[in-house]
Order: sequence, then structure tokens, then C-alpha cells
Amino acid sequence: MTKYCQSRAVSVCRSLAALVVLEFWAGTLSGIASSLRVSAGSTTRSDREVEADYTTSHFFVNEVAGESVPITLFFDPQALGVQTAEVFTNLNRRDRATKDANHDGIEDGIKPPPGNNIPAGDDNNYFKAFKMKLVSGGYQLTLQASRCGAYRLTARFRLNSDPPGTWHWYGAESNGQGIPKRDHAIVVSPGSARSLQLYEVNPLTMLATGTTPDQRGTFGDLTNGLPAGKGPRFSLAYLKSLGCNTIWLQPIHPRGLAARETDPSTNQPYELGSPYAVKNFFEVMPLLAKAFSPASTAAANDSAVGRTQAMKEFQDFMRAADSAGVNIMLDAPFNHSAEDVELAAAGQKYWGNGGSSAAAQIRGVEARFFW
Repeated sequence: MTKYCQSRAVSVCRSLAALVVLEFWAGTLSGIASSLRVSAGSTTRSDREVEADYTTSHFFVNEVAGESVPITLFFDPQALGVQTAEVFTNLNRRDRATKDANHDGIEDGIKPPPGNNIPAGDDNNYFKAFKMKLVSGGYQLTLQASRCGAYRLTARFRLNSDPPGTWHWYGAESNGQGIPKRDHAIVVSPGSARSLQLYEVNPLTMLATGTTPDQRGTFGDLTNGLPAGKGPRFSLAYLKSLGCNTIWLQPIHPRGLAARETDPSTNQPYELGSPYAVKNFFEVMPLLAKAFSPASTAAANDSAVGRTQAMKEFQDFMRAADSAGVNIMLDAPFNHSAEDVELAAAGQKYWGNGGSSAAAQIRGVEARFFW
């Protein structure tokens, strides 16, 4: 099957995110201006090294083939009496994002356990501490980036005089502009991303032969296309003949009904809302199924049976694309949603209650998401 790198997207308001970060690091603002230098793609310090504060390293690896890329960290605590220095990161640890190591009922990818409680070498958490080696002028460590994902990296140190459990965190300091330092970001992408030749497709309109529901495009048509002379020319084979190897699908999810734009000619909401007004990120829009029979209203066109049909045709299309050597990129706009967006099974797990279900609307259960 087509290989994917998945990253877990969690929308949190900025004020809450700031509180979580402060609790996570649990460090004391010490006024010490340490320096954490990052040399991407090198096993030694490089003349292209950058300060970790609010910077990013981007790597490309073939994870399936076991490729990795080195990243060397040099940390100068700029303090006397340092007992130990460590790198603290979730690099390569994406599989632990859904774990709950400290049993607080919240996945560690959403709220990691306090970093002060994680000793070097402890492999049971989403983040891991790695002891650095004392070198001239500071401490150094080389890690390998080998698994696709988006990660964070920082450093910490202890003084000989510090009581047990006390750490001084790079991220608890302020930079030269008086702004709190940020972690270094590490993005690891599949090596094949460098050779992508994209073709953007709206599956509902790509092979549409008109504007009525029965003339819509579907996943059932995208694989082999329409008969010659019966409509627009598109298929997986046609895409390959253009030299493209990847389809970028516009959002394929059910669309919200609330707050749709009004058609000035009828003073009624448009039949179809925006594809970026997503109603459920875990389902496929019924109208994208060739087997689905359109109803007379927009509400009736989003049924549980229709969603099941659409999911099956999407999966069939994915298998055909995989066989044809065509990658599929989903446009999943996690920072967008319809006003009537549903909890879905994941939302029911995190925020639901005894009176709600996966089909319940978020605004009726956890309205703070819309603050």
C-alpha cells in the first residue's frame, strides 16, 4: 500500500497551549542564557549550525529502507558547577503519542508528563532524555532522525548544588529580544516527497458532466475515467501520461450545513457548502460514491449508508492508485471546520459525555472549541 507519514494534529487555543508548555517544562526562570546549537545532517559541529531557538531542521529519509540522517547538538549551559546536561526530545517517537504513560487520562501527544519527572534513558514516555558528552566548551550529542514526523527538541542541565528533581531548561529562558525561547523543530519527510509531481483534483467536479447531482464526479469514475466522448478526460492512466505521480485531493469529507453562503438568486443556502467546512474528518462525503443515489435535500444527501458507500469507493480508489504507482495526498484542513462539525468517535472519547454520541455536534458538547 502507499506509504504515509502521519502526524497527529491537535487544535488548542494559544493560551491553553502556553499553559501546557509551562507545565511540561516545569523549569525555573534562572536568568542563565544558555546556548543550544544544531548541526543538521552532520555527525560533528558544522559551520552551518543554527541556534535551536525557534528554528527548524528538515530531513528526508526512506523510512522503509531504514535510512537515517544525523543531527548533532552542542549545548553550552554558560554556568559553573554543571553536574549533567541532556537533550530532551520526542524525535522518532511518534508511536508513543497516543500512550498515557503517567495515567492522567490524557494521551501524551496532547499533554506530555512533566519533563522533570523523566530521567535520562527512560524509554517509557513520548519524550526521552539523552545524556550529553562533556566536550571542550560544553556538551555534545549526535542523534539519528529515522522516522517520519514532526518533532520538538530542547536541552536541560543540573547544577551540583541543585536539589533532586531540579532542572534548568533551555525553553525556560528568554532570548536576546526578551522573548521566551522556543524548542527546535525537526521535520522528517519521506524521501519520495522530493520527486512529487502533483495534480490537484476536486473529485466531485473533476469528472462532472453537468451541475445536477446525478452528473457529479465520483471515486468510482476517477480510476478508469469516463467512456470516450462522454465527459472530461481524466483517469489514473491519463495522470501518469502527464508525468504526474501524485494526486492532491481537495477535502473529501462530509460538508457542514450550518452557515452556508446564500445564493443571491434564490436567497437560499447553496446546495453544497464549502469543502473546507468539514463536518466529520473521519468520513467520506456520500455524493462521492457512484453507488449513492442523491436525495432531494442537502441533509438527506449525508446519510450513514451513504458515508459507508463512499468510504468503500474511496478505499477501492486508493488500492487502484497504489497499483498504478500513484500517491494520494489528502487535504485535511484540521484548522477548519463547519459550525455543525461532529465529535466523531475520537471526539466522543476525549470530550463526550453520557448524553452525547459520535454524531453529536461539538458546539453542543464542548463549545470552548469555538471561542
